[in-house]
Amino acid sequence: MPPRAIGDLSESLEDYLEVISELLAEQPVARVKAIAERKGVSQASVTGALKRLAREGLVRYRAREYVELTPEGAELGRRLRHRHALLSHFLVDVLRVAPEVAEDDACGLEHHLSRATAERLSALFDYLSSDLKTAVAARRAFRRRIARPR
Repeated sequence: MPPRAIGDLSESLEDYLEVISELLAEQPVARVKAIAERKGVSQASVTGALKRLAREGLVRYRAREYVELTPEGAELGRRLRHRHALLSHFLVDVLRVAPEVAEDDACGLEHHLSRATAERLSALFDYLSSDLKTAVAARRAFRRRIARPR
């Protein structure tokens, strides 16, 4: 079975999965309370989402226990985190959007960006990272252009 695609779940469930993945990257376990705090929602909301994610085979969860990602959930969570970071990087470092605005925008965009576009964006960053002279010149030219009022 091919890996689950970003966009196969609701945006809300993808956001929960991304938060769980972030927490597990930072600490050994993910707790309902920590997920609720990170998302700014009630613990009851988290519990409902975890039950849906468990039915999808993406998490293992039982009441009053830690949340674990299944291998499929861990892979999808990793891809969601990567896509979010890619978009945040593009918005802040290339388009020079304020970080707090970029964070909100990245959260919305990550659910709607096609895989092909995400891969091209990643390839662009790889290219610019490998050819520093081109990257510096392109950034200077772009910054001059966005600094001019229209």
